[in-house]
Amino acid sequence: MSGEGTLIGGRYRLEQPLGRGQWGVVWLASDERLHRTVAARPLCARRGHADDEPGQTAQRAEALALRDAELASELRHPYAVTVYGAVAEHDDIWLITQYVPSRTMSDVLTAGSPFPAAQVCTLGMRLACALRAAHDLGLVHRAVDPAAVLLDEDGDVQITDFVVGLTYGDSPYRAPEVRDTLAATAAADVYSLGATLHRATTGTPLPEHEGTARPTGTLHDVLLRMLTRDPAARPTMRGVEEALTALAHGRSPDPASLSAPDRSPKPPLTQRSAAAPPPSRPAVRDTAPVRPRTPQRRGRGRLVARVSVTVLAFCTAALCGILVVELLMR
Repeated sequence: MSGEGTLIGGRYRLEQPLGRGQWGVVWLASDERLHRTVAARPLCARRGHADDEPGQTAQRAEALALRDAELASELRHPYAVTVYGAVAEHDDIWLITQYVPSRTMSDVLTAGSPFPAAQVCTLGMRLACALRAAHDLGLVHRAVDPAAVLLDEDGDVQITDFVVGLTYGDSPYRAPEVRDTLAATAAADVYSLGATLHRATTGTPLPEHEGTARPTGTLHDVLLRMLTRDPAARPTMRGVEEALTALAHGRSPDPASLSAPDRSPKPPLTQRSAAAPPPSRPAVRDTAPVRPRTPQRRGRGRLVARVSVTVLAFCTAALCGILVVELLMR
């Protein structure tokens, strides 16, 4: 059992419990290495499939928790609680995160009335932005619900409980296709965010319905598209972010942003026809002016001819003299 004063991972000292939710107790802790306040909570598997062997579910959840904790530690977003990592302590894995003084949306709804639609659009826009950034890293939240949404005194919002959703348990905010299973995709987070915003704007649990209405620009219709039971028919998280951003700024969302992504196979690339040879460049005429030849001077030409004849005659005479001398010497 862990209690006040317990040292986790040789580094994090538990100070006091911050609260208890369906996923366990969150502790205020002190990082004795970096001298900062953090939040810590144990991760454990609640229950598994009937076909699982004893211990198989816990081992699978532990492996996924360590993997997702590493992914979540790469997420740096203003609307997401920073995950510092996971540490092992005896039979538990503890998730260490940023400490944010705040209240959960669940606590606020329990103590008061639902949120105005305009505020829900703003909160949903920011949450969708953070979840879309997580999806870009390959990280699926799996447990988006009002207890995972933190609201501070200034009205800012942050999503927390990354990795915690790997634990088992029934939740009305989970997508139908991932209840009682660890298999989840980004479409499951779209459903869970829709269920969370539905609770925020109505104050009531999510009813069973099929999101078949066409979007008309209202928050209600956006939520219906997010809550479609068929995951392939839900919009992407980016589309949800764009639609809620438009509503938050008083505009009607583009219907294309709420359309289901095209998952049809792409047609094979056709063989491109041989490229025609490039056209030959036309001959370019040299338009530079041609300088006329200047006539040679006659006197200069005659002088050159005379010198040439004289040199040739001299060479011939010298050669003949050499031959005569050689004959006499014999």
